[in-house]
Amino acid sequence: MAQNTLAAILTAAMLATAGAAQAQPNQPLFLFIYSPGPAWKPGVPAGQQALAPHGKYMASLAADGRLVAGGPLLDADGGMAILHAADAEAARAILAADPAVKAGIMKAEIHGWSPQFGSNDPLLPKAH
Repeated sequence: MAQNTLAAILTAAMLATAGAAQAQPNQPLFLFIYSPGPAWKPGVPAGQQALAPHGKYMASLAADGRLVAGGPLLDADGGMAILHAADAEAARAILAADPAVKAGIMKAEIHGWSPQFGSNDPLLPKAH
């Protein structure tokens, strides 16, 4: 992944999650930067890849409070998730259990993250 793209992702994440990071102060934050894996179908849009189980998994992580935010990249195949985990080993276990990673559709880099700046603006737009 290009360094500029990663820098933009990290900056956006830092600004967007400062309030959410305070929700579980005893749990470190981890970034998952997803990219196409060996089973990704080249030339097929992300919406047509077999990602429904991944979406359900992300929803379950959100429901239990581990997922702060996640979603697709707008300028490249892949996505990003910001999660709470007890430590790096727990973060790796969360990623290893992701159905898209297990199926090889996606792979991901994991980065520990310590937000230092942010905004109190909501991360997600209001539903109309």
